[in-house]
Amino acid sequence: MYHANLVVSVAVALSGRHRQTKVYWGIRGSNMDLSDYGLALRLAEDDFVIAVAARYDPMKDYPTLLAALE
Repeated sequence: MYHANLVVSVAVALSGRHRQTKVYWGIRGSNMDLSDYGLALRLAEDDFVIAVAARYDPMKDYPTLLAALE
């Protein structure tokens, strides 16, 4: 997220190596429909669960991943 970009920029500035170090920012996630996000998991006790180390986002197309796993 952009917070990490800001922290790295400050760290590089304070390190004394800002002339030797290049920082590339990466900001993603445009045109997001916030109505697609809920606050509850809504899982049943016998649901199959896959853990993903990323946010749930419609742009990541998890239905295609689940179809491939079937």
